[in-house]
Amino acid sequence: MTHTNPKSHKGNENWFASGLIHSFFSALCETQTPNLESLMPKVKVSADWTPNPNAMKFTCSVQVAEKPLNFADANEATGDELAESIFAVMGVASVFMVNDFISVNKIPQADWDDMVARITNAIVENLGQS
Repeated sequence: MTHTNPKSHKGNENWFASGLIHSFFSALCETQTPNLESLMPKVKVSADWTPNPNAMKFTCSVQVAEKPLNFADANEATGDELAESIFAVMGVASVFMVNDFISVNKIPQADWDDMVARITNAIVENLGQS
């Protein structure tokens, strides 16, 4: 009858466990991790109140227009991707852009609480592509 030393199994189990841990961390290190900078928006936008309750100013960290651009309605925005995406937000009445800011006017019935995040996202998505 052969008896095995329990300590010899224990050593094998530790070796096996440490081998699994080593394999796990090796695989983890070899996996491509995303560049965190690529996940962060390159364009920063802040929304500010104006004296007009139907207008908000969206200041951007990049230039949005070299010369003043005024879009009185969605039809006038045709062909300008940024303006079109802002007009896609329900309640937008007009858009004005120059330098690093965009002024957005809403229809009186619309609520800024429903619009600001959508407008900000439209700006970031459009300006982030350039």
